[in-house]
Amino acid sequence: MALPTPPNSWSRSSISGQDVPPFSPEDVNQDETVSSVGTQKQLEDQFMERLKNAPSEFYFFQEDLMLKFVRCPELFPDFVADMKDAIDRHKKTGATIKPMDLSDIKHYSYDYLQKITGSFREENFLGKSFFGRLYLGKIQKGSEIQNVIVKTWDFSFPPNATCPLYLHRIHDEIKLLRDPNLTSIPCLVKLIGFHCDEKLAVIYEGGPMKILLEILTSDEFAWSDRMEVALRVGRMLKVFHGMDRVHDGINSRYILIDESYRPKSCAFDLYSYLEGGWARFYDPLVCSSYGVYIDRCLQAPWSMRHDVFAYGILLLELITKQQFNGDDVKKWTNYEPSDRRSSVLHASFQVDGLSASRITRLAMNCLEMKSVGQPVIEDVVAELEELVSIIPANKLQKTCH
Repeated sequence: MALPTPPNSWSRSSISGQDVPPFSPEDVNQDETVSSVGTQKQLEDQFMERLKNAPSEFYFFQEDLMLKFVRCPELFPDFVADMKDAIDRHKKTGATIKPMDLSDIKHYSYDYLQKITGSFREENFLGKSFFGRLYLGKIQKGSEIQNVIVKTWDFSFPPNATCPLYLHRIHDEIKLLRDPNLTSIPCLVKLIGFHCDEKLAVIYEGGPMKILLEILTSDEFAWSDRMEVALRVGRMLKVFHGMDRVHDGINSRYILIDESYRPKSCAFDLYSYLEGGWARFYDPLVCSSYGVYIDRCLQAPWSMRHDVFAYGILLLELITKQQFNGDDVKKWTNYEPSDRRSSVLHASFQVDGLSASRITRLAMNCLEMKSVGQPVIEDVVAELEELVSIIPANKLQKTCH
């Protein structure tokens, strides 16, 4: 159920601090030296391999990152002079990436990303992604204005432990969002562009949007919309698991919501490169909210069972109107219902007692990490679909003032 009139905070007639820049061919930054020999697919595969294996040092040996590190502007010229050889050397290695368009996925210049986001103004900041930030933007193509979202991977100087993985991550995300078996999933963002020759970023179609976490407590976010979000995310997981693929990104912090409360997943494979290095990346909040017991975070490899666990946390957030932190997740993993009719639904939801207890039990079953007891996502979605269909439409939510 979409809101009859979206809240004012959703809609923006223009992106703050800027005019919508017109699109021009010069904004597609494609290296002219890319060979025309071979098929388009071969050329794209070669580029993707270059991208994945490019030297990450190029992205953090940059003057703007160094300036943040030095902090004292008076010392910056001397510092850059001392680092000049390293900067020049990594600029040359960065040139080996040779960016190109990937069919209809365009490679945009960094200048153009700055134009469409108003130089990444704070007013256009949507939220943090797992390794960077999300910004709202607009692209004008002819007479049409297209809403977009720009997601960055933010390097630092000196690099932190995750920076060397960013090239793998953008490579994997582009590959995933171009997979013909996944592009038709309504719950996935649609990739329309990327940037990789100065910074790392991807461009998604859509907007204006919000982060799901930010609206969990909202009274305007009705029961029926919450259940639609849960079903869409669950059906997306069902497709992933049907392909024997783990999602690794079910978290209200990394799900976008549009004006009609339709979810878009924009984080994937977040632990695909942490194998053998969990201790370095350990973060109790991140680990727990992604479906790993806090006391097992350094031990468990990611699996479909962790996806189901994370989905259970998401379902609990939706039905309790709560934003969970690491301690909350640990509490719910130890939750013991007093009886089979126990319910944790927020008091504003007018759902009959039997349905409320069944949804509570379904979410709690998802948190059971033992092989016996935790349902597979197909069964979770089937039961949720049944529950949603039998709850009377006129008893979805109390009026809250």
